Amino acid sequence: MALTLELAERFIAAAKAKAQQEKWEMSLAVVDVAGNLVALARMDGARWMTAGVAQSKAFTAATF
Repeated sequence: MALTLELAERFIAAAKAKAQQEKWEMSLAVVDVAGNLVALARMDGARWMTAGVAQSKAFTAATF
């Protein structure tokens, strides 16, 4: 099953819902198996640097 933008956006939405439930302000990143960015969202109130951190963590998880 290929990672589509639609699927990546569903992952973002689910993670965002959990973050809101826990009152976390964060950035969320989804990458493909090669570590290429597919979707990225920074929630209101999240610090500016969280977007880069989220992408780096997603890259590491996918390529590790």
